[in-house]
Amino acid sequence: MSCTWSWCGRTRLRLRVGKILVLAGVMAVGSLAAANAETVPQPLTPSLRHVLQAYLADPVPDTDPQFSRTKTRVYAIRVTQSGKSEILAYLAGPWTCGSGGCNLLVLVPYRKSYRIISSIDVVEMPIRILRTVSHGRPDIGVWVRDYGKYADTGYEARLRFNGKSYPENPTIPPAQPLLCRVAGEVVMADRSKSELLYR
Repeated sequence: MSCTWSWCGRTRLRLRVGKILVLAGVMAVGSLAAANAETVPQPLTPSLRHVLQAYLADPVPDTDPQFSRTKTRVYAIRVTQSGKSEILAYLAGPWTCGSGGCNLLVLVPYRKSYRIISSIDVVEMPIRILRTVSHGRPDIGVWVRDYGKYADTGYEARLRFNGKSYPENPTIPPAQPLLCRVAGEVVMADRSKSELLYR
């Protein structure tokens, strides 16, 4: 039986405990890795930087310094599962964040560069790589703010690869709320290790 709203119950206590357990995973990075998955920090190489800058490119020039794209910071992790490699890039900045969280990109190697296969909105940290796998790629656990009944806690959502991409919005199906513990590895706990996208 899967860990969903109906099975785990909708209580604030479970939500609070869930986030505590997720954050506790930071203390055991590597010991809870997904089956056959390896995670390592991904340097912001020139090719990766170029792809991310192109993603943010907009024909309308920045007119308000407060919303300048140059403030964007990136935290990237490389995940290798069963010979398949992907990069998670968390973009934190005025153009990529809102009241519900920031933008998480999933990229895969493409020729001598990278290709974006998923753009996921309203994502909060911590972000985990779960032990479960869908279509050859690991499931991703992201923290979601909830402005309804659980506004003071939020919850973790599971994002599954469907063969082409991951869900774009973790707050609605096919993303799944996880209100009980699912094994995995915390790969992004906060933004302290992020780098400026524009130098």
